[in-house]
Amino acid sequence: MNRDKHFIIAEKFGNRDLAELPKIKNLVLEKRNRRMKFDLSNGVTLIVPADSIQGLQKASDVDLTNIELWDEGLMIYWKRLDVAFQTSSLLLGVFGTKQWMKRMQAGKNLTGPNIIKKQNKKVA
Repeated sequence: MNRDKHFIIAEKFGNRDLAELPKIKNLVLEKRNRRMKFDLSNGVTLIVPADSIQGLQKASDVDLTNIELWDEGLMIYWKRLDVAFQTSSLLLGVFGTKQWMKRMQAGKNLTGPNIIKKQNKKVA
């Protein structure tokens, strides 16, 4: 397959993703508890503790809200922190590298709230 055909195929997949995948439309930081509320194009709202996302643990409120949305919202980029994530990764609960996720799953403190231990508490 020549280079032009590869480009055409990649462009088709990119256009499909732009049309079908949920995109971030807005981000609101709940300063009181450092939770980020992502409003998506499909009507879903995703709420994630900022400290769960690799690279955001020591970020200021200004840093957390200084973002760019790339590819019409398929990616979010925290400009002052040089951290980028795909919207689809956030929806899948992937908040960092494999090593980061293993530490989260093991309940290790990642210099922020330990959400794993809170999830393991018994429900009455």
